[in-house]
Formats: sequence, structure tokens, C-alpha cells
Amino acid sequence: MARSALRSLRCGVRVRGRRSAKQLLVPKLSTARPRPGGGRQLPLPGMSCFGRERLVPMGKRLTKIYTRTGDDGTTGLGDGTRVAKDGLRIAAIGAVDELNSFIGRVLAQEIPPAVRTCLENVQHDLFDLGAELCLPGVSKLGDAHVARLERELDAFNRDLPGLKEFILPGGSLAGADAHIARTVCRNAERIVVALCKAEPGGDAARR
Repeated sequence: MARSALRSLRCGVRVRGRRSAKQLLVPKLSTARPRPGGGRQLPLPGMSCFGRERLVPMGKRLTKIYTRTGDDGTTGLGDGTRVAKDGLRIAAIGAVDELNSFIGRVLAQEIPPAVRTCLENVQHDLFDLGAELCLPGVSKLGDAHVARLERELDAFNRDLPGLKEFILPGGSLAGADAHIARTVCRNAERIVVALCKAEPGGDAARR
């Protein structure tokens, strides 16, 4: 399955690289303040980040953690459409967001540099997938993303002995969290596949 989750609140870090679909709806804004100690940047007040290229302003500054706009059981997509909170599209967005969070747990631990780079790229892809799900009809993932991930997986697998038996989840904290991320990914995949059957969607997202 492919990748990405769209954050609906302030995200806290600057995301690098290509633009996500959400940026199609907002004007360009390149000003950002450095993160203490260097590295990635934090958004200015009232700003959010979507995709990989730049910080963008939020449509409305959130001053409360609740809005009551969803009290009727609906929520808003990126294009302003109101949909049921228990619909397949919202379930898919939530599942992808959950997957990204579990990958974040793996990244918070000591893991090989190549695996870290791979998973960080997957997190960015998950943001783009979230943008696709939040903006029906917009495609941000393509064959190149799938091919890149397959190359990385082939490289990891190249020097490993053949798998002759199932592996019980566990081993180390990072390994256990990776197993949780794997099962969450399978669940997200099932929901996205179901959504793509019910509504038109990107082929790369389903893969």
C-alpha cells in the first residue's frame, strides 16, 4: 500500500520536498523561523504545513481545540465538502494518519540510518496520500513513488537469508513497534482499497 496522512491542525515542523495537494488551495508563504538548535523549521503562529516544500498559512487560525462544526456528525474535506465522519474516506484518512504516527514511534528510536531515511520518505508519502484522500480527484502519488519503495525494500532484503518460518512480533522495542506499524499499514490498506472500489481513486495510492 502507498503512503501519507494529512494533519488538520498545526503540524509543528517544516516538511521538505514536493508540494502536496493542500497547497493548491492556499497562497505561497515562504517565511519561517529557525528551529532552536538548527535543523527543521517550525511554523509561524497561524500556519500549517502540508506536503514537502514550504510552510503555508492556515485558512483559519485555531484558537480552540474544538469547533462544534462536526456536532452533526459531519466533517470537512480540503475542498470544503462536508462528509459523514463514519464514511470510508474519513476512515481512510484516519487509518493513514494512525500509520504515520506508529512509524514516528519507530523513528523515535535507534534504527539503522538507511531504514531511517526510508521511513522518513514514507512519512512524507503518507502526507501526500492524506492530501489525495482529503481532496478527491487530486493525485499526488505515482509509479515513481512505488518504484522507489520497491527498490529500497529489495536492497534491505538482498543480504538477508531466506525466510523459512513466521516471526513472532517483538525482539526489540523498535522491532515490536515496527510490527505494530506493519499491522496498522495492513488495516489502512484494506480501508483505502475499499474506498477506491466505492469511489474513483489513484492507482498508486491503492498500491
